[in-house]
Formats: sequence, structure tokens, C-alpha cells
Amino acid sequence: MDLSDLTSVSKACDELLCEKELRLDYLILNAGVMGNPTVRESEKKSIDQIESIVAVNHVAVFFAHKRVPLLEATAKGSPLPNIQPMITFVSSDLHNIYSPTGAARKAGLLLEDGVVRCCSQQGVHGVDGTAARDSPDYALSFDPAWSYKFSKLLHVLTSKAISDKLSQRESLVQCNSMEPGYIPESDLSRSAKEKLEGFLSRVLLFLLYHGLSNWLVSYILGQPVRTLEEGAHSEVFAATHGRGGKYYRLDEEDLPSPLVDEKNLVEGFHSATSDFLQEKGFGIQIILVDAE
Repeated sequence: MDLSDLTSVSKACDELLCEKELRLDYLILNAGVMGNPTVRESEKKSIDQIESIVAVNHVAVFFAHKRVPLLEATAKGSPLPNIQPMITFVSSDLHNIYSPTGAARKAGLLLEDGVVRCCSQQGVHGVDGTAARDSPDYALSFDPAWSYKFSKLLHVLTSKAISDKLSQRESLVQCNSMEPGYIPESDLSRSAKEKLEGFLSRVLLFLLYHGLSNWLVSYILGQPVRTLEEGAHSEVFAATHGRGGKYYRLDEEDLPSPLVDEKNLVEGFHSATSDFLQEKGFGIQIILVDAE
């Protein structure tokens, strides 16, 4: 499955969940790519003309969660003891660093020239929220680091929006989000490693591959270095023992960004993504249709 291609995501979901699987108890949505911080990738787009990081980290997993009906059908048809159907978005504590401003708050995902971009504090709309499209620096306004943080904020906001909607219709399914910790083995920055150039970049690459930078990143993030197994355990914990509408960090309930309490912002981003997918011919509305 190619997460940068919505057609591929749709086909994979249909084949796996409609043709091969008869039940679905837990849906853990984990996708993460991080761009090269040394290269401006303002023109890098997915097949569906979406900025690549937002395409993979947010839009693809948002689309995949339309499998709510199968979760509900599973719970209603053959419930298992102590099983609470759960959708879990794998986010990051870095989502707390991003705060959309100005037009980003009003428009949700920014759509310009058919391309979905993120609006960062230092990005397309500038710090005061005013349009910067005519600026000579517009082509360089995209920042992959901010896009990653933005995509992880969208996970938290989306999980909140879905949780609220499911609760309103008294669904048997719940939804939450979580932070698995700093996991060097995940190869999250693989795209950056492939493109690093120059002397300084080679030094950074050396540090990354030899794990010498792990202690520094761990200190900055305030998290211990974790193994793939430990990260996976936290994801499963959030899905099987977590509560709907909550955020989990390292196997414990924690507080997410205060932006989750801004109802208009939460609903705005959810609607913006749904509308975009609808325009692309992928009817995301199916996620909130009762499965009888």
C-alpha cells in the first residue's frame, strides 16, 4: 500500500477489510514520514496533489478510518468479552509545538492551486496570518519540520473530532490518540537520510546512523530512547486499555495540546479533510453511517 496514493489506500483497505477480514476489533493508524530539514520541498506533492508529508501522515490515515462500520458490525454481531472497539491515531508530543494561526484557523487545510499545504507559524501565511503568496520567499515557505508537527497535531484534533461524533451517535466504537516515544529504530527520518548533502549533513548522518545523537534528541524531547517493541506496546496499550477521546503518552493518560478544546478548530480541520476527499471522489462520509 502506498500511503501517498489515495487510490492505493482505498484498494488496500477494501481488499483487506472487505474481502478478507470478517471482524475488526482495533484499528491503529500509524504513519509517519519526516522531510529533510536541509531542503525546501515546496513543490513535492503526492499523486493526489497533496503536500507529501500531510498526504502520508494525515490524509491517508484519515481516509483509512472509514472502516468504522466494520468495527461497529464486529461489536454488534459477535462481541468478545472485555473488548471495546477502538481507533487509535499514533501522534507525537511534537504536536504541542505547532499552533495554527490566522487563515489556518479559518480554512483548516490550506488549498492553493489544487495543492493541500500546511500553514505554519513561519510558513505560507506568516506569523500574523496574512497571505504571503506574493512574497518572493513564497516558494521557500514550506517547512517540512513544521509540516510534520502539523500532521501530528491533525492526528490529535481528528481523533477528538471522531470521538465526539461517535459519542453523539452512541456508537460502540471509541477513538483516541497517543505518543509512542522516541524510537530511533523506526527510521522515521529515512527520507531525510537519503537526501542529506554537504559536510555538515554528512556529520549529522554519521551521528544518526551511529546512535550518537539519541541522547541529545531524548533530552530535548524529554523522553527515553525506546525500542520498536516498547513503542508497539504503547500503541497496543492505548488501543486495548485506553479511553475514547483521550491522549496517551508512554502507557499513561496525558494532556494533549489545549487546541483540542477549541471546538471550531477541531471540527474545521475534520470538515476540511472530509471535503477534500469528497472532491477527490473518495466519499469519507461513509465513516459515520450506521452499520446494520
